[in-house]
Amino acid sequence: MRVADVTGSASVRDREAETRYKSAEEVGVASFSSLFNVSPVVVTSDVLILDDVHGGEQQVAGMWTVTVHRANERLYIETFNVVGRAMTGAQLRSLWPEDSRHVHLATLWQHPDCVPELRAVLDASDDADVRFAWPLIRDHLQACLVLVSREAISIRPIIPPTSTHSPFADSRQRLYLSATLGSTADLQRIYGVGRVKTVRAEQAQSGRHFIFVPGAYIGDEEAHRLVAGVWDAMSPRRALLLAPSERAATATFNSINSFAKHRPARLTAKQVSDSLKPFTDATDVLLTLPGRYDGVDLPQDDCRLLIMAGSPGAISDFERHLSDQWKLGPVLRSRERTRLIQGLGRCTRGDTDYSIVFWLRQSLVDRSLAPAFLDALPVDVRAELVWGRVQSEGARDQTEFINLMLELLQDQALRGEAGRLVRDDAAKMAPPTLAGADELDAVVKDELKYATALWDGYFDRAIQSGQAVADAVTSPALAGYRGWWWYLTAVAHFQSGAVDRARDALARALACGVNTGFLSATLSRLPADGTAVTATSDASDFERIWDFFDSVGWAGPGFDNYIRRMQEAVGSDYATQFHIGVEMLGRLLGAESVRPTGPGVPDVVWCFSSGDAIAFEAKTEKGPEAQLSKSDILEANGHVDWVAGNLNAARERVVPAIVSYSNKVHEVGEVHVNKLRYVHPKQLRELAMEVAEALAEVRPLFRDADFADVHGQFAGELRARGVELRSIRASLVQEPLRP
Repeated sequence: MRVADVTGSASVRDREAETRYKSAEEVGVASFSSLFNVSPVVVTSDVLILDDVHGGEQQVAGMWTVTVHRANERLYIETFNVVGRAMTGAQLRSLWPEDSRHVHLATLWQHPDCVPELRAVLDASDDADVRFAWPLIRDHLQACLVLVSREAISIRPIIPPTSTHSPFADSRQRLYLSATLGSTADLQRIYGVGRVKTVRAEQAQSGRHFIFVPGAYIGDEEAHRLVAGVWDAMSPRRALLLAPSERAATATFNSINSFAKHRPARLTAKQVSDSLKPFTDATDVLLTLPGRYDGVDLPQDDCRLLIMAGSPGAISDFERHLSDQWKLGPVLRSRERTRLIQGLGRCTRGDTDYSIVFWLRQSLVDRSLAPAFLDALPVDVRAELVWGRVQSEGARDQTEFINLMLELLQDQALRGEAGRLVRDDAAKMAPPTLAGADELDAVVKDELKYATALWDGYFDRAIQSGQAVADAVTSPALAGYRGWWWYLTAVAHFQSGAVDRARDALARALACGVNTGFLSATLSRLPADGTAVTATSDASDFERIWDFFDSVGWAGPGFDNYIRRMQEAVGSDYATQFHIGVEMLGRLLGAESVRPTGPGVPDVVWCFSSGDAIAFEAKTEKGPEAQLSKSDILEANGHVDWVAGNLNAARERVVPAIVSYSNKVHEVGEVHVNKLRYVHPKQLRELAMEVAEALAEVRPLFRDADFADVHGQFAGELRARGVELRSIRASLVQEPLRP
């Protein structure tokens, strides 16, 4: 069999090889991007073989995804000004902070007047990330999601319409190859195919992974310092860093680099796209590959240190939205599991190969301790992780722990003994199980039918298929998925003209108890019929408290460290520290907590899902005998307009509050007090202690749970401990500032 290399772009590709391939003289070898491309070199084939099939996921979706990056500021602003009208005030507020990682869904279907404007903006763009995909989806916006973050605006279909791409769809036979196949239903969703026949070969894993999770016992910064210590002690110093995003990869690299004595040079995917030699022939080099967990082979001494920074459960904006807003962790767990297993294999390519592996960042720490996640792993990987997690307790003694790493790298007998213990543990473990997998596998055909029907504009067919998915997904742990599909069914109802049925579908989605703030706001935007949608506001605040736990971690020292920093800050009279403490306390209460900077701005603003907002002006540096001046009063009252104008809050729902040891007002300021509220610093400090104690009690109860499964119980446990969010808000600002 002769092979033609048709990789690369048209400008660099071997034309003679391309001719031999297209005339069927030789078998063509190309990249995924050469197939899923508006001008593909790959043609319709008798047999289309897709190797490392999961590696093509981003290229498949990317062919039908328009991405407007923040770096193209003019185009981003123009696009945001259009799609922002289809977003809620809470969504817009959450994008305000510079470090916001939220990805929100703009309900363009509720605002058809935005569509011509969006088309006009993107029609005029010559941005490379727009001009290739835009013609493919321009006339199918009814089937597309509009995902908005501070980093980018993405427009894409739910499932890529690969049936419209002839080189892929019309090939007579497609063969998908993967050493870690995972769920075939996931493969169907990724490639938009209705049927996949599976042939699995039983095989043991290749090599041995010594997986360590220091973050289960020490903080992130200490864990990064520890990895830097291992790096400094190694020879040769080469490491691979895998992360779900560029942001996570850069943050982790920078942190490790700051602690290392031997500073690593950073290589990126672009620098090793043609050859790995820039990495394997060098020393003091760290290769970072965000969002890429397969397709790179670094056997033996090519690389002995693998750093995995953050869970790969969500590596695209779409997955991040599903995971964060709809709590679809159980649904994405199959992909997360597959990516982690793929990643572990990058540095162990043979039976006798081995590598040191560090799992960093809180999301991976939490995964390493969650029984449901562990139960889904192959027994050999599960046993490696359990063994390494126990050893990670020694991370508290950095010198001793680094010595253990070096011994594992240098002592074959020690590796053999550790391997024997892992094998013995694996032999006692039950086979892997993935909760909800059967239900998710069973509905994939209806998901594909929905996506195809919506793409083609057959709304009645989409409604039928979407409702079939929502009705079939009944497990409590999949409540978020059920809500998501009721929402998608509502979209199809609305576009068919059946507004009443769209309202009913949204109400059913809301009853699932997940993403309630968004669903309440979406329901309220439909033509009024008297449907009450405000009763769920506290439910959404409780959901944000859950998100807070996700961010600081359900395990490890992250929560305790956060509480300590918050209490120290809110206990200080120094202005900047106190502001930081109040901001942190707001997050603890489920608020979108904002600390603006600049002249005349509030010191801190808490915005809640109910639409209420508290704008704080802190004067803690004034003593108990000092008077509040006219300037103080006017400044605090002026925050109402700032919050309404900058944070998309209704002016009448903004409560201005002044925080001071004294409630005495200078006589010239008395006439300006109006509805200003007074808060003593002691109130905030006591509240911080009470809520911290309540959350500390609740946290271990839900460490192994999924929000969709336990949202009602979670809210109940908080309420039982006095965390009644509405009453807390009301009591905190109940005292008017009296002249």
